[in-house]
Formats: sequence, C-alpha cells, structure tokens
Amino acid sequence: MKELPPDLVAALERAAELYRRGRLGEAEKLCRESLAQRPTAPGYAILGGILNSDGRTKDAVDAYRRALALDPDDVMALNNLGRVLRQTGDLEGAIAMFEKAVRLAPDLMVARTQLAGALETAGRLKEAVKQAREAVRRHKAKAMPRVVLARALAASRRLAEAGAAIREALALEPNNLDVHVTKAMIETELGDSEAAVRSLRQALAIRPLPGLHSTYLMTLQYAASSSEDEIHGEHLRWRELYTKDITRRRAWPRIDFNPDRRLRVGFVSGDFRRSSTPFLLLGLLENRPREAWQLTCYDNSAGGDDMTRRVREQADHWRAVAGLSDAELAARVEADRIDVLFDLNGHTKGNRLLAFAAKPAPLQVAWLDYVATTGLDTMDYLFGDAVHTPLEEQRYFVERLRHLPVDYIRYWAPDYAPPVNPLPAAKNGYPTFGCFNSAQKISPPALLAWAAILSRLPGSRLILNDRKFVAAETRKRFAGLLSDLGVAADRIEFVSGSRSHAEFLRVYNRVDIALDSFPYSGGLTTCEALYMGVPVATFPGTRFCGRHSACHLAAAGLDDWIARDAPSFVDLAVRKAEGREALAALRPALRGRLAASPLMDGEALARGFTEALREIWREACAARAG
Repeated sequence: MKELPPDLVAALERAAELYRRGRLGEAEKLCRESLAQRPTAPGYAILGGILNSDGRTKDAVDAYRRALALDPDDVMALNNLGRVLRQTGDLEGAIAMFEKAVRLAPDLMVARTQLAGALETAGRLKEAVKQAREAVRRHKAKAMPRVVLARALAASRRLAEAGAAIREALALEPNNLDVHVTKAMIETELGDSEAAVRSLRQALAIRPLPGLHSTYLMTLQYAASSSEDEIHGEHLRWRELYTKDITRRRAWPRIDFNPDRRLRVGFVSGDFRRSSTPFLLLGLLENRPREAWQLTCYDNSAGGDDMTRRVREQADHWRAVAGLSDAELAARVEADRIDVLFDLNGHTKGNRLLAFAAKPAPLQVAWLDYVATTGLDTMDYLFGDAVHTPLEEQRYFVERLRHLPVDYIRYWAPDYAPPVNPLPAAKNGYPTFGCFNSAQKISPPALLAWAAILSRLPGSRLILNDRKFVAAETRKRFAGLLSDLGVAADRIEFVSGSRSHAEFLRVYNRVDIALDSFPYSGGLTTCEALYMGVPVATFPGTRFCGRHSACHLAAAGLDDWIARDAPSFVDLAVRKAEGREALAALRPALRGRLAASPLMDGEALARGFTEALREIWREACAARAG
C-alpha cells in the first residue's frame, strides 16, 4: 500500500483493524468508502476477508477476484481466494490458487499447508503428502505442517505415521487447537471414542467453536464412560456459548395461523445424499399426503448423488443452502413462509442449528438423524417414539417429546439388495457372528460381551465390517483388544467396507447372527441385517442412541432377540446360535416378515407423522389465539 495516498492507507488500515476486532459492519462500510474513492487490490482483499467472516462467501470470492484483477501476483489474495473456494467446494479452483501462491512464495507456510489440505480433500493423497512433507522440511519448528501431514496420512489410512506426526506437532505446540482436533480425528479412525472425547475436550478448552463442540457432543454418545447427565449438560452448554447473541424472531406476520390449511414444511439437512438419512426418510416422503403439506428441502451438502435425486423428486421445492450464512438461511426460510421447520441433523456434521437459533419458523422440530436433545430452546418439539424417547425421560430434552407410531423411522430398502442365501452355519459347521456398525461404536464393554459369546461357542467366528478397517492400525488395535480378552486372531475377520453398497450388503451372506454394539447401537445397519436375513441380538441401552436396534426389532416382530442387559445379551446370542434349525428357518422368511412389518410401512409413518404435524400446528394456533 506504499504507493497509495496516506489518507487512503490510513482508512484501509483502520478497516483492517476493525475487521480484526470483529466489528464487521463498520469495517465493511469504511472499506467500501475507500474503494469508492479509489479501487485498490489491498482494499478488495480486506473486503474479501470481511465478507467471508460474515458468511457471504460468494461476495467474498468476487472481492478477491477484483483484488487479483488489479494485482495478479498478490500472494495473500491468492491464498485467501483459495481458502474461500475450498469452503464452497470448488477444490480445483482452490488448488489452482494455492499452487500459484506457492510458486510465487515457496516459503509461505499458510499457502503450502492449504494446498496440501485441498489436495487431501480432493482425494489426491500422494500429492497432499508430498506437499505436507515439503512444508515440514521448510518449517521444522512449526506444528501446522505436521498437522496437515497427519491429516493426509490419516486419509491415506496410514494411521501409525499420522499418529507419529501429530505427536511431533503436540510436542512443538501443546496448546494448538488444530493439533488436538486432528489427534481426535485419528483416534476416531482407530475406533477409540474414549480417547477422542479427551482430545476434543482439550481442544474446546483452547477455543470453544460451535462446529467443534457439536463434534464433541456426537462423540460423547459413542463413549461408554459418558453419563446421560453429562451429555445433557453439554448440550445446554453449547446453547449458552453460541446462541446468546443471536436475535430470535418472536413474530411471523406473513404466516397464516389457520389450524386447518395446507402446511408449508421445511426439512434442513446436510445428508440428502448417500448416507443413512435417505434410507430412513424415503418411506415417509414417498407416502406423504401432498394435499396436507408441501415440502421444501434445504440441502446443506456440497454436492449430490443418486440418493440426492431420489429425495429431490419427492420435494415440492429445493433450496441449495451450503453457501448461505446462518442469517441468510434463516431469512430464506422466513421468505418461504415455512410453518414447521424440521432439523434432520442435530449435532451431526453439516448441521445448521445456528439458523434454528434465530427461530425463522413459528414451529421447529428435531427429528431423524440425531440421538439427543439439540439443546436449543427455539426447538419446540422432538419427534421420537415410546422406545427411543419414553416420556419419563423428558428431563433430558429441551424440546417437548412427541411420539410417532411404533418407530420414529421407516426403513426404505434398495432394489439392488442381493438375495438372501441359506444359513452359512449349515455349511460351515460353526456360527459366524458379525457387526457392520461403525468402528467408533464398538466400545470396550461391547468387546467384552462379544468375547464372552465367542468363548462359550468354540469354533465360532466374528466378522467386523467397516471402512475404518482399511487401516492396518485400526485392525491391529481391535485384534489386540480381543486378544487380551482371549479371542484368537484367526477367529476374527476384518472387512474394510466395500466398493458399493450392494457389495457391503452381500457380506451378510457370510453371517449367521449380527451382534449389536453398545452404548451406541446399530440403526440403519440393523435394518439392513434383517433385510438380508440376519437377525440381530441386542439389548436396550439407557440412551436414545442405545435403543435403535431394540426399537427396530420390536417393530419387526422380533422381540425374542432383545435381551434385558449385557449378561442376558450374551446368553441370548449363545442360545440363538445353538438353535441352528430355528435360525435356518428364520433366515429365508425374514425379508418377507420385515417388508410386512411396521418397520417398512411408510404409509403408516406418513399418517402418524401428518397427524402429529397437524396436532402441534393446531396447538400453536390455539395458543396464539388464546
């Protein structure tokens, strides 16, 4: 800025200072005034930072491009434009910006680490590792290059090397937030939820952030050491930390509070894609009474796939909102005059709970893909069922509990599911147990119970199937834990996911009985096992997340596969495995039984859902009138 007039330099420096202090409105006003006086590359670069911090990513991209039009070799503008493009999902555009910045300034650490991170996200892992190692070589005393290296190695499933890199980073900078977050990510890939909880707790002590805190809340659910009171209290703490400065709407003048009219309903999710959500949602969508309520889907994902298309076909309106700030999303919902807004994410990845904190709709409901209270006092209801959310546990929910009939979801089975085969034990001469739940759900108490089952059935085998088992270090960890419990390595087989969902399901053809995990039970995987003719042994836990299988089994008419507690779970699995004739008879009948049961009755869910929807709307109208 040396060539600029002193008064213009002073104005831009003042704008930058206001920006650093978080006074974005004042900073933007001053910056735009200086740009109106004379367009400059530094002015547009500062404006880009302000706009990005305010969540206006599209405007930020435009500002950075204007800066680069005036000065194509502005290294920081290149780097910052790359960062924003990466946020919006334009990875190739981001990589191009970072590569040019690195060519112009090879020792600029932030550009090289950003380049490595973008390459990793794009799946170009060898290049990512190469760039990260070069950053480590050039900046030996800094933690961040090692953090980026650890992430690239972890994405390459080289967890031992990733762990070594993050330990070096921790030794260099023990109070670095990114170090602890990356350490937790590696521990999650190892299936060590207890360690991940500790690392995330340390990260939050350094700097509380809403997305990071949501990850912590989700990870607490997997940890056997977490108590219900602790989990509930942490959700309330999330609300207190991140929503107190958000102005909530208390009136909706454009809403017609007619209790009997057709309703405008909104679903907000980052998972309208190939994830568990469509398989639990489509049963409702394909059977919903369109004359009773219209549906607007707010898609917070960066891209789409075949399942996105299926969901979109069932919606009346579709909004892509990943690029919107929370305030902009709330304004979009309000402009759409949504009567009842549903959050389908909770604190899972891709959530937009901060938009819900602004109360853009008169009624807001949590449902589907989370397993606890959101903690938000702007969330009016939580739709559950009598098994998952018994009314006597209302104290653990900020939202009012409302029950859907039988089960709060319905399983939608894909048409590519392989046929059910005969009982493997009939050919093998021994029972094969399996668990296809995520490795992070498999707790030490669950392994202890599984080991007891295997010890009582000499010759029995166990198949564990999850993408996390691609990593040798994860396989080694679980094999070691089971070995310590007396289970020999040759009785365990690790399957590392599959190239396709159909292939993943086909592995059930080798399993006689599925063993549930706890404290977090199987959800979609339990439904899939049953559809593939494989019954699931479980017992209901003390948390929402520990009752999925029990609820789904009861809905399918398989109450005899639900134990009371962990000891009776062991007895149940052994007894069922010994009843080979009954197992052989159940297996070919199970898919038909499931299809005829409430667990796959989308019409019944659509009726119950619509009745609950109408009831809460009428209550809101009556309260307003009274």
